[in-house]
Amino acid sequence: MSDSPNDPLPPNRALIFARLYLGWVVIVIAVVIGAQSLSKFHHPAFGFTRLLQISPSWGQKGLPELREDSIYIYREEAGYDGQFYAQLALRPSLQDPALEQAVDIPSMRARRILASWVAALVGMGDGERALHAYAWLNVICWIGLGAVLLRLFPPRSLANLIAWIGLMFSAGVATSVVYALTDLPALLLLAIGMLVLQRGHLKSTAGLFAAACLTRETSVLGGLIVFQANTWRQRITNGAIIVVPLALWFLYVSRIFPSNPDSLQNFAWPLTALGGKLRDTIGMVIATPQDRLAWAAVGAVVGITVQAGWLLVRPQPRNPWWQLGIGYVLLLLVLGPPTLEGFPGAVTRLLLPLHLAFNMHAPRTRAGLVLLLLGNLSIFVGGYMLSQGPRDTFELNHFHRPEGPVIVHIEEGWNGVERGGKHTWSWSGGTGRIRIQRFTDSDQPAPVGVIFTSVGELGCNVTIHQGKKLLWKGFTKKPGVTVSLRDIELDETGRAWLDFHTDDPPFVEPVTGRRLTFAVYNFGYLDN
Repeated sequence: MSDSPNDPLPPNRALIFARLYLGWVVIVIAVVIGAQSLSKFHHPAFGFTRLLQISPSWGQKGLPELREDSIYIYREEAGYDGQFYAQLALRPSLQDPALEQAVDIPSMRARRILASWVAALVGMGDGERALHAYAWLNVICWIGLGAVLLRLFPPRSLANLIAWIGLMFSAGVATSVVYALTDLPALLLLAIGMLVLQRGHLKSTAGLFAAACLTRETSVLGGLIVFQANTWRQRITNGAIIVVPLALWFLYVSRIFPSNPDSLQNFAWPLTALGGKLRDTIGMVIATPQDRLAWAAVGAVVGITVQAGWLLVRPQPRNPWWQLGIGYVLLLLVLGPPTLEGFPGAVTRLLLPLHLAFNMHAPRTRAGLVLLLLGNLSIFVGGYMLSQGPRDTFELNHFHRPEGPVIVHIEEGWNGVERGGKHTWSWSGGTGRIRIQRFTDSDQPAPVGVIFTSVGELGCNVTIHQGKKLLWKGFTKKPGVTVSLRDIELDETGRAWLDFHTDDPPFVEPVTGRRLTFAVYNFGYLDN
């Protein structure tokens, strides 16, 4: 008699069901977590351009397209390398002399040109579109890498799940995504190349490796896969396919930009920098054992050390994955302090191909599970990087609207934007200006309406003007009064400025010395 549909599965069928579907459930959960983390970096007005990490000073020195309204420029002086690669997408031939001022190290950045070329191709001469395309590039490559890794690590075993999640959320991958770098696009090309190699198409693999080299020049270290060919003629041919385009491009770049004399600082005597990094990170844990980031940093360094150590102690010269990774092991040995300093350090993304090779090369045994876990410890750094969505200290709120996204910003006269729980607010000492901007292509932007809570520290009379027009006046005290402003007219650029003022005296905070008279809380959009 057959089992009814509602009967529990027999043990053997339950095991088969778990093997077939449980892994996919874990993958789906991981994808949802990744998507939620990434959504923090997207903005309705600026898209993913916050990933470009454009700082105020480089925004001013950079190419004029950076200063378009839809490109996000941070208020704080931080910034990272993605802002330079993005500008190469605006001048993909490198012929504009302005690049020497707009890019920090033009000769080095220009060597990694392929990602910028792709963005330029999408832009089709439109600089704003090219910048947005470059900002999207790592996001798309992250999705693509996830799909490729599912072919390499089908989720039918715990080991493959560790390998997939450990690489997808590794420090190297997360850093490349969050900072819009070239490491992840290069890794994706190498991974596709290795997938193609499994089908016996070495020449196609060589072509993909050549593309990876033009994306990140260190990809040439994976070129030992040419020894998968049986004859020296085939090896030399495939080696030329990988190296010649990179060499020609290097020659072209050298004729435009002077070489960087500081590049040799990235190298040191074998193991000196790695040993110093291990010593420093372990010292941080001993000094501050409660610091989770210190533990995460140790995990990242232990991870790359385990990856390199395994390939050294288990050499398999004919294994294509060993051939892919061993060049990066040699690179790790001679890397200098600049590539390992800081958090999380450039080394985790420089060695992403080693991470991929290790995850494929590690044995699928019980002991191999421990090895895989140790080699993927950088996931804690990766998780931290993805969780740290940008916080604009001047933005009170933003809104998705059919007529175009709307942003509310503080300007002069406020003490910065503060956040706690579900609330967002800013305090003024007596006079403050707020800018409202709708992002639209229309010459006659639709008016906006806003609603917020006004809170007086000691109780005060507040007026709100737009130019000479009085929009609101009233007495505000704790816990606050609701203010609704409708039909706020915008100028042709989509902007409006609201001036808040009170003549009442402020409360002076004892510790900070801040002058607090009134605050605005929880701006919302009000349909007119």
